[in-house]
Amino acid sequence: MGILDKLNNFTTKCAEGASKLEEKTAKLAENAKNYAEEERVKDFYKIKDQLIEINKKQKEVGIEETTIFDFFKDRPEYADLLELERNKQN
Repeated sequence: MGILDKLNNFTTKCAEGASKLEEKTAKLAENAKNYAEEERVKDFYKIKDQLIEINKKQKEVGIEETTIFDFFKDRPEYADLLELERNKQN
């Protein structure tokens, strides 16, 4: 096997390795995106549940309740989930 063959094999292996690395990087990016979305949804419903408890206490002491729509109106990252909640009520 000549030096050119060895260089060609080395180049081929490097290209294959780079391709696999790109695939794994893309998969990791997708996994991170999915995880972030799951956490966003969990956070929304956790905040919603906490708001319900806070509203119960506010109602007991005569303070006006905060609606979920008022609470989340300035949080555009939750707009889609807020719209789902709005549709559930209709």
